[in-house]
Amino acid sequence: MSEEQQEQQQEQQQEQQQAAERPEYVPEKFWNNETKEVRLEDAFKSYTHLEQKMSGKAQAPETYELGFSSDFDKTMLEGLDAETPLIANLIEIAGKSDLSQDGFNGILNAIVGSELEQIAAVEEIKKQEMALLGDHGPQRIKDMQLWLDATLPEDEAAALKGLMNSAKAIEALEIIKKSTQKPGLNPGDDDLDNDDVQSHEELKKRQFATDENGNRLMSNPAYRKQWQADAAAANFRA
Repeated sequence: MSEEQQEQQQEQQQEQQQAAERPEYVPEKFWNNETKEVRLEDAFKSYTHLEQKMSGKAQAPETYELGFSSDFDKTMLEGLDAETPLIANLIEIAGKSDLSQDGFNGILNAIVGSELEQIAAVEEIKKQEMALLGDHGPQRIKDMQLWLDATLPEDEAAALKGLMNSAKAIEALEIIKKSTQKPGLNPGDDDLDNDDVQSHEELKKRQFATDENGNRLMSNPAYRKQWQADAAAANFRA
């Protein structure tokens, strides 16, 4: 007998021995030849998948319902629906993962709850900063926004508005504004004559004027440049 034939015979004997050790009712793919044990995890997974396929009873519902926790502030949930990007993404992932409704609700509330906490924290900081500005805080912010629109190009004004998230930032802008005004005129002065009042009111109207299509006229560079020149000539104070 050749050496090659001997190897083939040994392999056949080994396969026969392994087959003999494996119970007939255990499929070969679920049998571990090394440990001589059934691959239980693989078997259960396969069984569960087969059962779902045969019965049609998948865990994922046809449509997930948004079961928000009753602990959430309902006003914070306004606008959140299945079309919201974050939630739409969760629904897609849940469907692919065959998550049950309860499983989806658990993930939904964990993620949305975290987002709401962050929003609440930001709102609390804004509230504290507003308190530092005093009773006239909202008006001071509005004045700064109008002043920036009156003195800077649109992009630069928008950039500085984005920094107006603290009392210190508002106070710093007020100092800059005061330093650019004519001597004797301070923020909050009420010494304008009637003509000045009328011209300033007109400038405010022109600042927010729109065309017949509802587009702001200030988006037109020529219009904006003329408005800025007129505002500077009238010492416009937002």
